[in-house]
Amino acid sequence: MNNIVLKVPVREIRKMARESLTGRWKIAILGALLYLALILVPTTLFANWSWARLISIDLGMITARKVSTDLFKNLYTLVVTGPMTLGFVNFSFELFRKREGGVGTVLSGFSCFFKPFGLFMVMNLFIFLWSLLLIIPGIIAMYRYSMAFLVMADKPDTGVFEALRESKRIMKGNKFKLFRLQFSFMGWILLTCSVYFALLFFVALIAGLSNSQGVTALFAMSLTALVYANILIYVQVAITAFYELACGNRKHDAIDADFTVKGGSISSVESAEEKKKISGKDSAEGLHNPFEEKKE
Repeated sequence: MNNIVLKVPVREIRKMARESLTGRWKIAILGALLYLALILVPTTLFANWSWARLISIDLGMITARKVSTDLFKNLYTLVVTGPMTLGFVNFSFELFRKREGGVGTVLSGFSCFFKPFGLFMVMNLFIFLWSLLLIIPGIIAMYRYSMAFLVMADKPDTGVFEALRESKRIMKGNKFKLFRLQFSFMGWILLTCSVYFALLFFVALIAGLSNSQGVTALFAMSLTALVYANILIYVQVAITAFYELACGNRKHDAIDADFTVKGGSISSVESAEEKKKISGKDSAEGLHNPFEEKKE
């Protein structure tokens, strides 16, 4: 199957994401907050509980022993991350494609628990194995399989290894483009970090003046989560736009002379005469070519 190498500027991909979110920011932020709450809140609670007391009977004596909560935190992360990721990707597809839905879509990954769970496990195993060769191969592998959850969300019948293979095909020649897209949000991420550290300072100051440290800390965390939720959903919808362009489901201004759009997807133009005709038409209309076919 032919591969599409994106030539669309990063700013245009971000613009597509913003246009998709226009008028839907409220539900988008609520979905992102739900995702963050289910991913981060339990693990934060586990991390703050340094130990738990378990009662055991040993030779007729009741003893209390400390048990690390790291096991519970890691187990929770392992179990929910895959389904939650798939549900959040489904949610981003609803926003980008302007389909009817709701915040509950974020939980849709649990309806097919074992597929996203298996994809999360296998994908991270592959990334880990590549990382053993040094950090650079691990980063490349991370980008190679970065579209796997989007493939599974877009095509629910796709299996784990098929999703990984399709992601590998989509990302061939597009890894650096995705890196540039993600890096373009660095300013927003730094803003979130600034808000977080400013709130930490505020919490420390208030804690020294009153006894309401817990309430103040919760308020600070809530504000930080609200800021981060805006950025998180913006980034995810932008990545969804990237996927739609890379798969040929959505076009920008024009298409490559070697491709034509039919029924929402891009198919190869077999005839050399048809290629010439389309190329001439695009040239006459002065359309910009954002795609480039890359032969495997």
